[in-house]
Amino acid sequence: MIPIKVELDGKITELLVHKGKKLLDEIKEHNIKINDACEGSMACGTCHVLVDNETFKKLTPATDQEDDLLQFVPGLKDNSRLACGILVEDSLTNALIKIPKINRNLLSEHDL
Repeated sequence: MIPIKVELDGKITELLVHKGKKLLDEIKEHNIKINDACEGSMACGTCHVLVDNETFKKLTPATDQEDDLLQFVPGLKDNSRLACGILVEDSLTNALIKIPKINRNLLSEHDL
């Protein structure tokens, strides 16, 4: 298990996430509301997150497909990634992952 922190609306939640899984799936598993219109199939860009700069430098680089999608996300920054494009690995240890306000999911399946 890898410890990370996720920030949403100014609230930081500490999580233990499973190595080898998609970051998006782990965030959702902990009931943190994040958009994922394509359900993690890397087809939309709605799971845009910001990774702290130190961790960002250690991550496996984004694929060409992820880079293409990132060009269309609102609020793109140098440390932007798609949560569905990040596999949990040791380099994420103690990372701070911020979910931009525009990407927070106000509804989830559990709310319906």
